[in-house]
Amino acid sequence: MVSVYRGRFPVSQRTADLLNWCVGAGPSAPRCNMQSGFKRVNSLSKRLDILIVENDPAMARLTKEAFKEAGLHEGVRSVELGEQALAYLRRREHSPEHPHPDLIFLDLHLPKQSGLEVLEEIKADPLLCVIPVVIVSGSENPQDVRRAYELHASCFVRKPSDLNEFLDFIRICYEFWGSVVTLPGKETM
Repeated sequence: MVSVYRGRFPVSQRTADLLNWCVGAGPSAPRCNMQSGFKRVNSLSKRLDILIVENDPAMARLTKEAFKEAGLHEGVRSVELGEQALAYLRRREHSPEHPHPDLIFLDLHLPKQSGLEVLEEIKADPLLCVIPVVIVSGSENPQDVRRAYELHASCFVRKPSDLNEFLDFIRICYEFWGSVVTLPGKETM
């Protein structure tokens, strides 16, 4: 039996039940154990501050939970709109002490201001342009991919259609950006 979870992932009923539990469907759903398949990031990994720009609250919550399972328990924030992301990055809605993110996960399909428009503004700002931006989108449009790279996205990743693939994707991102990559220091922002 196959069902579709919130129009995003075609999944089995068991996986849909697990996903529903993970995003707060209630205590009657089975307990989600995302630990299987995860390897903890080695001790060399550092704490990352990540901004998720995702208009689907369930997807944003799932992404946060996946980062927790991968070993990143703090520093993951999310906003639903491109305008909110830019205000956050420019420190308009928060105190000046909040950290700039080390990494931005940006969905392309946002209401009002598209992800590509947000990316363009980020990369045009001399203080923000050094922040790596990972485009995470369900789009398979080659023009979207090309435009994202023209606007200097760090990478373009299609949202995996399977829950386990998605969890692996987040774990791999955390391992890569937290252990392998040298990020610009925050004192430069």
